[in-house]
Amino acid sequence: NEETFGYEVPIKEEGDYVLVLKFAEVYFAQSQQKVFDVRLNGHVVVKDLDIFDRVGHSTAHDEIIPMSIRKGKLSVQGEVSTFTGKLYIEFVKMYQSFSLIRDWRRKKRKKKKKNMMKGLISKNRPIRTGCSQAPAHPTPMPRTTAASCFPSWWPSESSFQPSSASAGCENK
Repeated sequence: NEETFGYEVPIKEEGDYVLVLKFAEVYFAQSQQKVFDVRLNGHVVVKDLDIFDRVGHSTAHDEIIPMSIRKGKLSVQGEVSTFTGKLYIEFVKMYQSFSLIRDWRRKKRKKKKKNMMKGLISKNRPIRTGCSQAPAHPTPMPRTTAASCFPSWWPSESSFQPSSASAGCENK
């Protein structure tokens, strides 16, 4: 249920660095449609990122991650690991598993409600529950003409070439 896409960035010098990740959501028009974690050499540095939820549609969002590399060790957000000269930045897609859980809960609620209503329903009169549910499928936005960096890890969106992430690493 999870797919990973990433970058490999060689870093030869020790020092303090700031990783700046640039995002914009230009495909989905609601929250919880694209949720992912960002890992840096195995460390989760951004958890459950939903760009639309944070800043809305077609709006830039930056994640800034300070780190240091000294004596073969990477230090990031209080965690330390062995560093071998390459920074691995991974984006782990999570929205499919959230969708499966949401759909399962929705079916369970619907079944429970149906069982509760048994015997109360007359065949001759309609029932109004007053409930509304979110659509089961994501609502895509129209194509954008803005230039974007597109990885192939969103296969269902590949024809629309949505936004994604671009990574840059700056030495402080």
